Amino acid sequence: MVGLSLSYVLQLIGHAQWAVRQSVEVELCFISVERNIAYTQLPREEEPDEVADALELEGPWPEEGRIEIRDLSLHYFGSDRPALSKITLSLGKCEKIGVVGRTGAGKSSLLSCLFRLAGHLEGSLEIDGIEITRLRLADLRANLSIIPQEPFLFEGTLRFNVDPFNEHTDDEVWAALEAAELKRLVSALPDKLETRIVENGRNFSVVMDEPTANIDVQTDRIIQRSIHSQFRNMTVLTIAHRLHTVLCEGYDKILVLDQGQVKEFDEPWVLLQNSDGWLSRMVAETGPETAMMLRSTAKELYLKKHSHQQ
Repeated sequence: MVGLSLSYVLQLIGHAQWAVRQSVEVELCFISVERNIAYTQLPREEEPDEVADALELEGPWPEEGRIEIRDLSLHYFGSDRPALSKITLSLGKCEKIGVVGRTGAGKSSLLSCLFRLAGHLEGSLEIDGIEITRLRLADLRANLSIIPQEPFLFEGTLRFNVDPFNEHTDDEVWAALEAAELKRLVSALPDKLETRIVENGRNFSVVMDEPTANIDVQTDRIIQRSIHSQFRNMTVLTIAHRLHTVLCEGYDKILVLDQGQVKEFDEPWVLLQNSDGWLSRMVAETGPETAMMLRSTAKELYLKKHSHQQ
């Protein structure tokens, strides 16, 4: 009887372990359900009365891309410390601005303000003389563009991912692919623009890996060349994760942020003249050889730019 009891006890322990494991797996599977329910209960980004009082855009906007920021502060809900504090900036027509700073400096928060993505805004942010808080979110975000750090594809066709609102012709879509240096690869696909893409683009990784994976300096230079050629008549703000990106690719000015405050804002070579400046210290941390190359390139671009202006 003792032996039989011990045998049953061992079986019972195994069944108990199986029951605990199954309950944990059920709980894990329901996380997605829990999140979907939570998303349905989120407050609206824009209330009906705000839409009714919104400014109606007349004609294309923005045309020049001038950005005026005055005493801009951003507080995220639930945080006591402001992500941005009393920022004042003036960005000229079609300028290319590189935004640099350490982790938590406020780089992403600044761009979030342009799209009114999160948090409580204080101060003023105008684009071509229009305060962005006076616009409908749909109008604001439809007229601005953002290129995320990580590529993402939606389920559907390749054409849908390039032109989700079906606003452009096939020739324009092919031109966009050519500008991104993907035309040759897409042309080799059997269904071309109608190629089906599964969730997260898992079946498209073979095509995407070749031009974008393991981005080195050379690939980064190709991307920057596309930005400067295709967006030359637009104002561009780039969050730089490499100093090489903004110092060697002809950016007009560098914005250095730290702890949500503007520390420096001027042309790259002008900032590098101050050996104790924030940008100079960041360049020095890259090592003697790299720092010398960055300084030399920034000086060369500065002299070339101003010689053409004269």
